[in-house]
Amino acid sequence: IDDIQITATSSTPTLSTSPATLTFGNQTTGTNSTAQTYSLTGSNLTANVSIAAPAGFEVSLNGTTYAASQSVTPSSGSVSQTVYVRFSPSAVQAYSGNVANASTGVTTQNVTVNGTGVAPAPALSASPATLTFGNQTTGTNSTAQTYTLTGSNLTANVGITAPTGFEVSLNGTTYAVTQSVTPSSGSVNQTVYVRFSPSAAQAYSGNVANASTGVTTQNVAVSGTGVAPAPALSA
Repeated sequence: IDDIQITATSSTPTLSTSPATLTFGNQTTGTNSTAQTYSLTGSNLTANVSIAAPAGFEVSLNGTTYAASQSVTPSSGSVSQTVYVRFSPSAVQAYSGNVANASTGVTTQNVTVNGTGVAPAPALSASPATLTFGNQTTGTNSTAQTYTLTGSNLTANVGITAPTGFEVSLNGTTYAVTQSVTPSSGSVNQTVYVRFSPSAAQAYSGNVANASTGVTTQNVAVSGTGVAPAPALSA
């Protein structure tokens, strides 16, 4: 009688991912990080592989189209897929969790992801950078000149301080040495009026300083010359 050998072929489905962890570090809220990737491989699979990202993260199969979940269809039971992951925080906080890779008959393979959402950096600017007033009779006020103050992601009021001989206003009517602008949802877009009010016959120069928390003070240079009133003639 001939010996008959029967070789059993394993058809147990397998699924694996590598690497096991992706660390994204700090990312500004409302923006997307540079993608990181992991490799997804499987054999003898009988169903699609579902990929689900945790809150704050998105996945893609091509590095272009991102969503909270994706699905990979096996070819002859196998998959060999590069998975792209990006970090897209919406709040200032730490994020962590697992990108879950699951299919029928296999243990879910988790890729740990983590990162921290950070607030956008505040910004402040003033334009133009220079206002020149020329000659102005002492004891009188010049015609106002203006500059535009803009800011974003601000966390505090913007303080405006004029140098000696100058005054500032937020409405072109009420003038003082200092003014304060309150951001709306972190932003300002304010026309600032400046007038020259010399008290002495001399040259004046300095900076209108625009300052707020976390930003470099923005200076608008101002200059002018106070001149004595013309002598009055009497009959």
